[in-house]
This record gives sequence, C-alpha cells and structure tokens, in this order.
Amino acid sequence: MRLQNLKLGKSIEIIVTRGEYRLRLVSKIEDVQLDHIAVTLIVGGGRVFPFQDTDTIEFIYKDQERLWKFSNIKARVEKLDDTAVHCFYTISKGETYNRRNAFRVFVGEEINFFWVPKGHNDILHENKTNINEVDSPYLKKDCEGVIKDLSEGGAGIYTNERLELNDCVSFRLITEYGLIHCIGEVVRRTSVTEGNYRHFYGISFAKVSNVMSKYLFNLQRLHLQSSRK
Repeated sequence: MRLQNLKLGKSIEIIVTRGEYRLRLVSKIEDVQLDHIAVTLIVGGGRVFPFQDTDTIEFIYKDQERLWKFSNIKARVEKLDDTAVHCFYTISKGETYNRRNAFRVFVGEEINFFWVPKGHNDILHENKTNINEVDSPYLKKDCEGVIKDLSEGGAGIYTNERLELNDCVSFRLITEYGLIHCIGEVVRRTSVTEGNYRHFYGISFAKVSNVMSKYLFNLQRLHLQSSRK
C-alpha cells in the first residue's frame, strides 16, 4: 500500500523506539500526499510530542480488516491551513502486518502495580523512576495482582482493584535483561474468579522497555524446554 491510498479521518497507531523504550501513540490523518501524511498534532500533558532524529518510527494503518505497517519514517511539525500538525515522511510502501505475530507468553507472576484514573496518566509517565516518592490523590500504590500473560504490545492481569477503561497502569519486571518498565491503558475488563482475584484486565502498552522482546523470547524458550521435560 502507498501513502496516497490512505484515507482522511482514519486513525493510525504510531510506534516509536527511543533508547530503551518503545512508545505507542495514536492520531488521526488530516492530509495525504505522495511522500508524507499529516496527522492531528500529538499532544500530551499540554506539550507537543517531540519526535527526535534518532527515533525509529513506524505506523500501523487499518484498511477494512487488514493492517499495514509503514517504516523508515521521519517526523516533524508543520502547518496545514494555519494549524500545527505532525507530518510523517517516508518513501517506503506499507507492508501487510499481522498483530498476532506479537505473540503472548504465559507468565503467572505476582506483581505490585500502580494506577491512576484516565486523564492523569502523566503522573506515571513523568515519574516512572521515582513513583514511590510521588504524593498524589489520584495515584494508587502497591496494588496486588498477577500477570497472566505478556506480549510486546500489552499484558493481561488479574486483580481485585476496580479499574475503568482507559485508566493507566504501571508495573516493573525484574529480569536477566534488567528492570523492564511497563506503562499502559486498560482496554478490556472482565469479571472472573482466578485464585483470590475477581477481575481481569487487558492492558495495551503505551510505553515499555525495548528489551521486552528479548525477555519474551527467552521466557518462551524456557516454557518449551519445560514442556519437553
């Protein structure tokens, strides 16, 4: 698929790899040209998102039931009819993309996590390294739960906390690859009974350490070795 085939008003999912993190952003297409598209300006916490020259940027576009991924992208802020927008430039064609390739791996590990109601996610994003020191009426600390499974894009967790859709959740994993920070939003919720827990939530990551893929591959390898025994 070429850029000029994209439709105005459609949403795209933008994946940014920066240093040790992968970020997930969402915006809407405002203009389409041969070598770039313009999207609604991406703003968080009252600030324009600052793309950097060293970022690795991809975006995913959905056309009916098919997903297309565009790569080798450069981003900058420009004006469209006197309105600031983010523009994504690439000469590459979009390739078909199967989200199921971002496989899930069973974890079954107990965690303590943090969460804030929707609209206050900057508390977690801006204080990820000193979150225990933050004093906010919106922040809930040391919430107990179990990670059912993990993928590069999200997680499933059991807990007794009553979360709402779009609430923001953060937790950390101690691994052989170092500390993995995960920050995401609740996209699915179900009432279940799993051990002592009564609720299940699907979390879509907005920010995650980019060593997650190495950790997941190693975890899957250990599961396979165990099953063969």
